[in-house]
Amino acid sequence: MVPDDVDAAWRFLLFNWIVVGTMAATLVLGVAVTNFSIELTGVLVAIGYVGVYAGFAHANARSPKRRDPQVMFVLGATAQIVLTTAVMAPMTYVAAATNFPMQDATLLAVDRAMGLDWAAYVHFIDARPALASWLNVGYAMIGWPLFAIPVFLAAKRRYQRIEEFTFAFGVALAATTIISGLVPAIGVYQQIGLDPGTLKNINPGAYLDQLRDLPPTRDGVLRHLDLLGLGGIVTFPSFHAASAVLFAWALWPVKWMRPIALLANGAMLAATPLNGRPLFHRRCRRCGDRRAGDRRGAPGRASHRAAANEFCAAEADGAGYRAGGVTRACKKARCAINAKTIKTAAKPTCVLT
Repeated sequence: MVPDDVDAAWRFLLFNWIVVGTMAATLVLGVAVTNFSIELTGVLVAIGYVGVYAGFAHANARSPKRRDPQVMFVLGATAQIVLTTAVMAPMTYVAAATNFPMQDATLLAVDRAMGLDWAAYVHFIDARPALASWLNVGYAMIGWPLFAIPVFLAAKRRYQRIEEFTFAFGVALAATTIISGLVPAIGVYQQIGLDPGTLKNINPGAYLDQLRDLPPTRDGVLRHLDLLGLGGIVTFPSFHAASAVLFAWALWPVKWMRPIALLANGAMLAATPLNGRPLFHRRCRRCGDRRAGDRRGAPGRASHRAAANEFCAAEADGAGYRAGGVTRACKKARCAINAKTIKTAAKPTCVLT
């Protein structure tokens, strides 16, 4: 790449800072005009991480002797991607708090009008363990391309493509956040009357996480946000689906990556209606442990289940979350929650009615 092309890509990177800064200002305004608050620890971690990466990128760009476009654009893009996710994650909660009427029934009606049978699709995949496992892995792969794409493109000296990807990533995330507030939904399982606890091979992790966070957010109960523990609460439009297309497009200039990108992102796209694994790492807000299923071992899972039992016991005594006509009720005190199921010894009890 000639110097003029590097300079043009660098100007695009500087423009992307304006875009990300606008998103951050919107979050600050959203928090200021609502009763949301954000845990300071997560904010400091995000600022520190972004500051180190952005600082090295800009210092390298200004150094006449050590100026290396690969360092500039990989570190600069990584800083912007991290800051974008740190800003937009809490914005999804602010958007959900607008509490517009739930649109699951309307969205399902549109799907059926197009001939889509979600129950048949779910049962078809769940009955094939190998296929379900592949889709589970594909859905969980949303994180790595965010950091791998700048590296692969920099190796090909496609610096302009890096900045185009960073810009498109931010726009896609902002668009899904805005639309999710205007057209809120909580997922297809409760609409088609399918209990995720009966699934043997599909892991509907984020659907269950969303049941925990979306109703209290809409109801005004959940208002203190920790950046280190936020989950994905956006059902429609699916950012996983948008990411699958965006990642495949970004990696297309790297010819040897094309088959891998198509296979991996195809799996993510096919798994979108099934898995619902969240984009951002989360911690259980009640027990402080990482979500069950993250390989920490039995003690973490046991602690999470114990906290869940206590929570469900409180709901069984009459406490519950109501949001826009959607009630989350736990009909019995004895329940266990992990990344795969919500169930009792006899049958699932934490449900949407």
